[in-house]
Amino acid sequence: MIQLVGLVLVVVGIIIMTAIGIAGALLIGVISFTVYLATLPAYYIQTMLATLRIDSREAFPLAEDRPTSLMILKGHIDENLALPSYYFGPIFDDLKEVTQVTSRRCLDFFESGADYANGLLSMSAPLIGIVAWSGIWLGIIAGGAVGLAGSVVVALIHLLVAVILLLVAQCVALLLRFLDSIRLFLSGVRMTCPNCAETVAPYPVYICPRCSELHKDIRSGPYGIGRRTCKCGQRLPTLLLIGASRLTAICPICGAPLPPKFGVAPEIVLPFIGGVNAGKTRLMYSIVLALGELVTELGGVMKPVGDTEGRIGRINTQLSTTGSSSKTIASAPKAYVLHVTLGANQRLVYLFDAAGELHYGVDRLEDLRYLDKATTFIFVVDPLAWDSIWLQLPSERRRELGTVRSDAGSAELAYHQTREQMRKLGRDGNSARMAFVISKYDLLAGTDAYVERSHAAARQLLWDACRLDMGDVAREASQSFSAIEFFQTTSVPDQDGAPDDSVRDLAKWLMQSEGVVFGK
Repeated sequence: MIQLVGLVLVVVGIIIMTAIGIAGALLIGVISFTVYLATLPAYYIQTMLATLRIDSREAFPLAEDRPTSLMILKGHIDENLALPSYYFGPIFDDLKEVTQVTSRRCLDFFESGADYANGLLSMSAPLIGIVAWSGIWLGIIAGGAVGLAGSVVVALIHLLVAVILLLVAQCVALLLRFLDSIRLFLSGVRMTCPNCAETVAPYPVYICPRCSELHKDIRSGPYGIGRRTCKCGQRLPTLLLIGASRLTAICPICGAPLPPKFGVAPEIVLPFIGGVNAGKTRLMYSIVLALGELVTELGGVMKPVGDTEGRIGRINTQLSTTGSSSKTIASAPKAYVLHVTLGANQRLVYLFDAAGELHYGVDRLEDLRYLDKATTFIFVVDPLAWDSIWLQLPSERRRELGTVRSDAGSAELAYHQTREQMRKLGRDGNSARMAFVISKYDLLAGTDAYVERSHAAARQLLWDACRLDMGDVAREASQSFSAIEFFQTTSVPDQDGAPDDSVRDLAKWLMQSEGVVFGK
């Protein structure tokens, strides 16, 4: 009986100890499960936050200063000069880094847990060690599986957020570009280079104000939405809409410097057309003087841009010393650029004075790439070119003026060849205006062409078969252009250096044709 009772007690004890062992293993398993369940996703979140706090995208080391030149411009690669926007690449680099670091930490955590569990088997109390070992492994297996699943879910959420941010950034960049394009269109900015007369598209090349590196296309995109970061750390506005015009710009086609406020102030392109010795350069110079006076009278400011002041100064010196300007070089002309400010309105005025020879042949006219950019043209005619007027001058006077006399045939040739080139370029004259200017009015004294100046008198002088006999040209121009006006001008300033009223009248008409009104 005693033996039976003892056996029962042993069995009961074994059952109790087994139950306690199982309960202990389960408790340890639950604890281990909870630890792995919480720790593995926490590793991902912790690593992600740590990665976001660290700016691993350090600036490129500052390169040696290099001169701004067309050679550098042609070999320019933006990705070597600017830091990418976080949402266009680095955010996915961070995602990859977080995933890799988290994987390594999770693996290390599994290994440390397994080593700890296996070490329990060598305890002096083997039963306790087995119970603890079983519970820990139970937690490692179950908790690790669920914890890894949780980490994957967190990683997928991270990926989803990254993709959404990329799409939002792309949409914002496209929206800003669209708004910038709309602003350019509505303000009438055509972004014409005053040096090569090509359209600057899509944007000028901008020079970093700190390291002088060239940024070819700074518009909103992979290298910045509102600001682009140069390799030197300088932040640059990405659009004209938000201040890019404050940067120094150069033409991406010819490498020439562009005027200040380029892309903000609408351009007024004024080409002078006519034969050799027609008086284009002198008339252009007088128009510059007249514009300066008209702008100042209205409280505005007119400033020559770049080398324009020096070039105008040389013309002034030539006129003062020799009474005439030097012959224009027969090559693609560079514009005289004026920046006009009237209140809140700004304009960039480009005056293209090409040599008369360039208007005689189609092959030379191809150099005049501004013909499809202008909406107002100035055709200059020398009345002394026609014998009907020239022979009325005294012989002594003819000897004096022989070197500045133009050729009648070249005037019509210049018009027709230029008009044909405009058609080839797709320039519709119906959307443009033309000023027919009879120059050298002051030299007509003593001829029947020296009459009271008026638009009607100038028109009659052109149409009169006994005078200039350019009725066919004037008729073609009247049919081809949306507006045409006739002028007689004197390009010789008065004793005070002020331009003649005839030039002021012409300057007013030109500006009014471009939407700038100076009053009556």
